[in-house]
Amino acid sequence: MHTDVLIVGAGPVGLFQVFELGLLGVSCHLVDPLARPGGQCVELYADKPIYDIPGLPMCTGQELVDRLLTQIKPFAAPFHGGQLVTQVQTLEAPSGSETDTPPHPSAPRFRVTTAQGLVFEVKAVVLACGVGAFLPRPLASAGLDSWLGRGVFYGPIQEHIAHRHPHRVWVVGGDEAALNEALQSVEALKSQSKTSNAAFAEPPEVTLIHRREQLDAPRVLIEHFERVRESSLKHDAHGVKLQFLHGQITAFEGSGEQGAGTPMGGFAQPLMQLQWVDASAQTHLAGVDMVSVNLGLSPQLGPLAEWGLAMKKKQIPVSTDDFATDIPGVFAVGDINTYPGKKKLILSGFHEATLAAYGIAKLVFKTDKIPFEYTTASPRLHARLGVEPKRLA
Repeated sequence: MHTDVLIVGAGPVGLFQVFELGLLGVSCHLVDPLARPGGQCVELYADKPIYDIPGLPMCTGQELVDRLLTQIKPFAAPFHGGQLVTQVQTLEAPSGSETDTPPHPSAPRFRVTTAQGLVFEVKAVVLACGVGAFLPRPLASAGLDSWLGRGVFYGPIQEHIAHRHPHRVWVVGGDEAALNEALQSVEALKSQSKTSNAAFAEPPEVTLIHRREQLDAPRVLIEHFERVRESSLKHDAHGVKLQFLHGQITAFEGSGEQGAGTPMGGFAQPLMQLQWVDASAQTHLAGVDMVSVNLGLSPQLGPLAEWGLAMKKKQIPVSTDDFATDIPGVFAVGDINTYPGKKKLILSGFHEATLAAYGIAKLVFKTDKIPFEYTTASPRLHARLGVEPKRLA
């Protein structure tokens, strides 16, 4: 994919970067390891109040992100969720030996690759990745690695349930996401049972396992989970058993080679054997077909630490003129950067994104003459925003 700029990170500052670049006529794409835009603002405090956004006495993290998404709609910047950038490669300038002409001004400067296989060729890269990429907290269990992507998955597994037809599903975790995943898995297995002619000696089952006896989720969700669990004990022909275990998975047995799935009705033998330890330190064995791990997210620098950027205490030093890094064409805004007097505030990130946009525009258009215009009066900006200017009577 080709665009002017790739913004790595879709939190509030990354979203506002889209707006500032759009005003200057610079096209961009957004990538983020999370499936939805919003970054830590949505993942960590979606419902918590924020009081220091100019012009908004109070808004939640989700409300702020929703407003920013509305604000950048005119620029139609594609968002690529679930994409972890692994490599940023500087491209060699095209040779002019055959035609003896200089490289075309629109030639890309970087090739950016994600772990999931997307490739971008761009003129500039903006790092707006906060304190790092928010990645799933790993499950520490022996033998797990050979089952990843085969029977064990991080996060939602509804598509895997539809394709693999499991009979015994375990969900690891005790927060809101884990409870929702367990409840959704119950519904998915119910749907499959109703449309299948397979006869099972035992009903399909979903097991939620958590290292603490107390669940960390909204009370209304916990109460709903308990109602479904109690009701599942009185299952009908198409019922699905839901249970809760207070314990931890300690090991997975087997190589994972058989984890590609088994047709509906073929679960006389479970795909995985796992060990788990209960609250009294007793070890148990269980046969399981599919596991969803939901232990929350944690920020990690990940591959960013290997890109050759100057780093200072896991942050990137920048010039405050345009928030450029020590690699020409790479800029950093928001919590990932550092400079004298730096304050880790969203509103500071908005200021940084504004100045970065002008530095990026100079690079993209190869000129130092980027017009400064006000959105209140500029017909050019009104056109880019898709609004009709208001005229005084």
